[in-house]
Amino acid sequence: MVTGNVALDGFIKYRPSEQLTYYLDQAGGMLQESYKYVQLIQANGATFQVKRKGLFKNNPIVEDGARINVIYEAPEPESSRKPANEILQQSLAMLTSTLTIIILVDRAF
Repeated sequence: MVTGNVALDGFIKYRPSEQLTYYLDQAGGMLQESYKYVQLIQANGATFQVKRKGLFKNNPIVEDGARINVIYEAPEPESSRKPANEILQQSLAMLTSTLTIIILVDRAF
C-alpha cells in the first residue's frame, strides 16, 4: 500500500525484488517538492525512514505486504520567521532604552 503525499493513494500489486521507486512510480510519483521523507513499514513491522533527496538516496527492496508513507510537512510560513538582523536591532533598541531610563533616574535622584 502506498499512501500520503503521492498522486494516487492505494494498493499496488506486489512484484518480487522491486525497489521503493517502482512502487512510488506506480502510485503516480511523489508530489513535487512537497515531501520531507518516505516511511517504509515492512510486513514484519520493521519501520525505516528512507531518504529521497540529496546525494545518498535510499532505494530498498520492498517486501510483500509492506506499507509506504510519503510524509508531508508544510514549510514554516515566512511571516513567522524573523531575520537575525531584525532581532538584533530590536534587542539593541530595548537595551538602549533601558540604559537611558537608568541614567535619567540616576541623575534625577
